[in-house]
Amino acid sequence: MNNKQKEAQYSQHPSIRNLFITKQDKSIVKEFSETSDINLNNRKKLVKLQQKYGDQHSQYALGIKIIQKKNNCKKIIVNYNCDQSAIPLSQIIIPELPSQVKSTIPQSQVSPILPQSQDKYKIPKLQIQIFRNLYQIYGFLNTNNIYHRNLKPNNIILYNNQLFLTDFCHIEGQWFTDQINFYGQQNNSDHQNNTNPYLSPEIQGIIAKYKQTQVEDYNALQNRDQLSVKKQDQFAIAIMMLEVFKTLENRDLTSVQIRQQEINELILSQFTEEDAKFIKNTISGLLELSEFNEKDYNDNLNKIEQIEKQLDNYQINKQALMNQNYKNLVKQLLENNKINFDLKLLFFFTKQELNHLSIQHVTNQKLKQEIKRFFRIYEDIDKGRLNDIKGLKEYDLLLISLIYLDDQIQSLQKSKSIMSEELLRYHILKRELREYYDQLNKMQQSDFTFNTIQQADIQINQNQNQNNLQPQNINNIQNYNLQQADIKINENQNQNNLQPQNINNIQNYNLKRYYQFMRCIRQKIDNIYQCKGNSNEIYIGKIENNNIFTGEMIQLEEEKRKDKQEEKVVLIKHFFKITLDNMEIKSIKDQQPKSQIIYFKESKHPGNFNKIIEYIGEIKNGKKNGKGEEKNFINNMSYVGEWKNDQMFGKGTKKIINTEFTPLNSPYKWKGTFVNSQLNGDKIKTYLLDRKRKIWLEGKYQNDYKIRTHICYEKKQGNNKNDVLYKAYYVNCFQKEYSFFRQIN
Repeated sequence: MNNKQKEAQYSQHPSIRNLFITKQDKSIVKEFSETSDINLNNRKKLVKLQQKYGDQHSQYALGIKIIQKKNNCKKIIVNYNCDQSAIPLSQIIIPELPSQVKSTIPQSQVSPILPQSQDKYKIPKLQIQIFRNLYQIYGFLNTNNIYHRNLKPNNIILYNNQLFLTDFCHIEGQWFTDQINFYGQQNNSDHQNNTNPYLSPEIQGIIAKYKQTQVEDYNALQNRDQLSVKKQDQFAIAIMMLEVFKTLENRDLTSVQIRQQEINELILSQFTEEDAKFIKNTISGLLELSEFNEKDYNDNLNKIEQIEKQLDNYQINKQALMNQNYKNLVKQLLENNKINFDLKLLFFFTKQELNHLSIQHVTNQKLKQEIKRFFRIYEDIDKGRLNDIKGLKEYDLLLISLIYLDDQIQSLQKSKSIMSEELLRYHILKRELREYYDQLNKMQQSDFTFNTIQQADIQINQNQNQNNLQPQNINNIQNYNLQQADIKINENQNQNNLQPQNINNIQNYNLKRYYQFMRCIRQKIDNIYQCKGNSNEIYIGKIENNNIFTGEMIQLEEEKRKDKQEEKVVLIKHFFKITLDNMEIKSIKDQQPKSQIIYFKESKHPGNFNKIIEYIGEIKNGKKNGKGEEKNFINNMSYVGEWKNDQMFGKGTKKIINTEFTPLNSPYKWKGTFVNSQLNGDKIKTYLLDRKRKIWLEGKYQNDYKIRTHICYEKKQGNNKNDVLYKAYYVNCFQKEYSFFRQIN
């Protein structure tokens, strides 16, 4: 291929001289030029090997789409299975481009996704992601008995959030790449900078001898066995893992002792003391060429994933700080172009929804001005204007700015490259705002004015309402025949007990306050009833033509605060889709969706209620009875199974709802027999949190505690028989579990 043909088909990749970008499909192309037919044939074998690994191990080896061999000019052109967003690892952990390459690439062609200095790469979460990827490559090579023979940052490609291996150079009995790397290119400074730091002590000795004698010792190359290549691969990975956190001052042949000193001197203040020590020990273990142990590898990988998960994991707790009931109104507002609403609801719109709203309401200048205020805040986040964000005096505005920042980071992390300048900028900004995250997450919903929207502020324009519903005040409702079929009440037994009631005449202040809280999110007009002599309950619904009552029931309870003996906490038990028979609450048979009980607790700020428990399933005698599922948001636990008088009985499962902060290898799910909502019985399974393996303990429980012998199993794919990992003996003493011994299988 001549220069004109190349110019027509390819553009120069901004990283490495022999990498190009096809102008047709923007994929990456690499050109190999050899000096002899023998080397050309050897190179073709290695490219075929790369293609084979790419097909068999696509998670770790970069695939190849097309291989072209140019015999007349002794070249092989490889078309990789990736696009122009792919970059070599060298552009991430080595801050400067090689001098010769830099001079040949116009500044306008330098990829915008490449960090131009290592300072911008000092984002702990991104560092540990690359660190984990490199360690996974170490595990991949060892568990599959695959040898690379030429590992270095230029031969590892970052693409779609993953590192991929390229340019495999090991075929048993062939060592022509060793001759090129160790002898043929030692006068090339760029080659030395990109290769020598990653060579094992054995190879460094071969090169040092060559530099001293200028004699190429081919016997030394021929005598290299698989163990020698394996050690070279491992040493190279160790150095690259070191480079994730430190720029190498010496890129020439360097002793292990000096590299170990560099590891010891690593400053890892962005991590905890324990995690920093673990990172250093992991690099040192590879540097010292310790023998691969699969169990140790899996344990270390789990630890690395745990560190990664904990880094920059703080976020604004939207569920706790924003009244999610108002979020339901946003969709309704968007569907109807002429809805009048309290502008506080804008805090519940996304940026895209605000933009849509602005377009729909071109003539509403007040609304457009308020939306522009939101856009200015979002622009401050996008531009990284730290002082403007810190200068926000309203907690409401500061909260939505940080929520927007979280959303932008989450969105970019799902995109193709985790190393974009934009993502780096957002991460840096988030670290600078850490104290504001901590401050806001300690606040309550009532501290934000947008959570205090009243029902009177949300009215649908009756001329535009497609269902022709007329706005009404609860005091003006006169027994409308409403379309809701939630509960049935036996007229002959219950009609005289239920009396129509006006909300303003409800005697219980707390019950009335909760109803007003719920009223602003209801999609219908309510009829209210109360039983004679019971001021702590109200019934919401209607009486059908057949004298059957349908609706909901709200029950008030109170308890003393633990911190203040004189004050009481308001507890609400809200029943949905139930029926009453002799004033006995139970589920409607075959009702879909199923009956519900939702428990609300008033926060320390009056008038603000938080959902603490949600139950969906069968109800009898006003309690959970039959099949159902409960989510306890205070305990962060879900329960699925058979219920009896509000307690789990019989077969069931309990599971941690949000495992985001659950340590790896810790229990997160239990399956077996329950008595009074406690695990009791034999053959109860305790599942342990693991990212890649399905592991569980199986044994006996008593009153929710493991006792006696439990066996740890691992599920193997395609194998009906589970592997036994170990056995442990447990006792329960003073409401604590103790494991006395562990027998490794």
